[in-house]
Amino acid sequence: MESNFAGVFVCPHHNEILQNTLVPIQGLNRHEYIAASSGNCVVNQVIGLFSTEDLSMLYLLAQDAQFLLENQLPPQDMGWFRRQYISALVERGLATATGRVYRRELMGQFLHFYSQEVLNMLDSHIEFESEQNWLLEIVRKHRKVFHPIRHLLMLRFLGLGVCRRIRYQSVWHNCNIPLG
Repeated sequence: MESNFAGVFVCPHHNEILQNTLVPIQGLNRHEYIAASSGNCVVNQVIGLFSTEDLSMLYLLAQDAQFLLENQLPPQDMGWFRRQYISALVERGLATATGRVYRRELMGQFLHFYSQEVLNMLDSHIEFESEQNWLLEIVRKHRKVFHPIRHLLMLRFLGLGVCRRIRYQSVWHNCNIPLG
């Protein structure tokens, strides 16, 4: 059901739900092509339970993931991502100018933007009452690495989503990055 980017469940080209297959990746004949069919695809019943809005969001995230895979973006240190997030949070009134994040407001707006079903599907569930979750950790000074899908969730929520019209440039070339 997933593409070669964990967390992608919709084809970014055809806007179709990806299905699992019974065909092994490497068969006896590596030159043999086996087309998808109802006989060798396992239909995913879980995806059918999603709303149109959730499927649209999964499609947008699939497009973002595809952009990352197809383009060479300059590598950035972990602090750079945090600075981008904090800058956007300040603009949205979700953090102070000094970078202190309004945690409950951030979680509330994030959970309003993404449904629990989408977050669960992407292994990115958030407990509103918990102070220990990936959403709050990704905006703190940290030494952790986060799964790319979580960065894509954060970027899209903040309006910094990966954009198809940006080719061979830094994703955030127009961002105002506060110093310090």
